[in-house]
Amino acid sequence: MTQDRRHEKYIADNFIKLYDPAYQFVGWGDDHGQPDILYQKGSEVLGVEVTTAYYSDAELKLRNAGRLHNPDAVLCDLVQERLDKKASKKYYGSSKVVLCIEAVDPLSDKRLIAKCAEQLFIPPEHPFREIFLLLKLPPHESGDYYLVKIK
Repeated sequence: MTQDRRHEKYIADNFIKLYDPAYQFVGWGDDHGQPDILYQKGSEVLGVEVTTAYYSDAELKLRNAGRLHNPDAVLCDLVQERLDKKASKKYYGSSKVVLCIEAVDPLSDKRLIAKCAEQLFIPPEHPFREIFLLLKLPPHESGDYYLVKIK
């Protein structure tokens, strides 16, 4: 299993804990149109497509030094790019497909990620039943994962 696959599974498992822990992992998507990870609850198969929005190495250095101009807007732009890319695809092999966008920013918090979620443009045509942002909160806000429903 590749490091990317392990990361997708880790993020999807954390998403499922917050979304509906009754779902159980049943397998991997086939990389040819199925969502990344498949879970099942009863007869319903849930496909979770995982993507990550993160700063480039250069942006992260500027962010950590407090020199990235409007870092919240930059992260939100990165989330929008991931959403647009995934929304243009077609998926099969599950009863419903959800998109989980992991937003990686060690300095973001609930307020900032909620603001980003409100500003996102959801393409009118997309394959997802629901779309979520997943953020690992900073230690002063528990350090746990936090889920925001976009659509």
